[in-house]
Amino acid sequence: MPAWAIFLLSLALAAPAAATIVRGRERTRVERARAFERELSSELLAQASGLDRLVAVLGGLADSLDGDRVLVQAATEAVRLLDATDAVLLTAMADGILRPAHRPDLAGLEVSDHDRATIAVLGALGGGIAHATPFASHNELVGVLVVVRQERDDRPPAPFSPAELAQLRVLADFAARAAQNARLYARLGRLKDEAERRERERARLSNQLAEAEQAERRRLALLLHDGPQQTITSAALLLDACIDALDEDDRSEVHRILGIARQRNRDAVRDLRELGWSLEPPALREQGITAALLPLAERLGEGHGVRF
Repeated sequence: MPAWAIFLLSLALAAPAAATIVRGRERTRVERARAFERELSSELLAQASGLDRLVAVLGGLADSLDGDRVLVQAATEAVRLLDATDAVLLTAMADGILRPAHRPDLAGLEVSDHDRATIAVLGALGGGIAHATPFASHNELVGVLVVVRQERDDRPPAPFSPAELAQLRVLADFAARAAQNARLYARLGRLKDEAERRERERARLSNQLAEAEQAERRRLALLLHDGPQQTITSAALLLDACIDALDEDDRSEVHRILGIARQRNRDAVRDLRELGWSLEPPALREQGITAALLPLAERLGEGHGVRF
């Protein structure tokens, strides 16, 4: 048989096998593509479900007006959101030490550096896989959330996926800001209460001032009536008596009555001068209250035999 015939025969025999191989490879590529599509679709659905749960959690945090409760609630929600076994909230104290919040079983745990929070919490809980996420607002560390996965049903803990870590970061950031807003709201309420209290105090003092001014007006009116006014009235009556004495040509009586009237007039002038001085002492305006009180105390002491 010629060589060319042998070559054509071999080609005819090999064609079906080659076609079978090509079809097999094509089916493998299609199956791999479908498997990748199913895996991608499942991952996208899981991420969408996780985002839905995250949005619901964030909505619950936004409704709270208690700053400390927001952080504790965030720790509780992180366990359900990431299917973790535990979550420990370490709050930053005034001395810079991180201590567990609302965890009596971890009362002795103290962390001086938030970078060591994961090791400290795993040591206290007995191992596992953990991730620490800081709570920070306006560059101020509020606390650290340590989410822990431990062995369950003799199965080793699964590491946190990038999507789960992203959800945890969003949760921590939102919780820190919600806690800060809650504290600001509480502070605003305290400031409002303080402003209302001061306004009530101002109104009370204003009423007291008005009552004091009215009482002082009554006192001055009474003082003028019982003091200089009576003295001037009596001096006027003495002058009437002096006229009668002049009609009777009783010179000695005229001199006696005029002397009494002159003294009454001097008393009235002195009382009015003292009244004007007491209303606004020059020393009070020029030198202050101490300089005004000293001479007043001296005069009252001399007049009443009292030592101040």
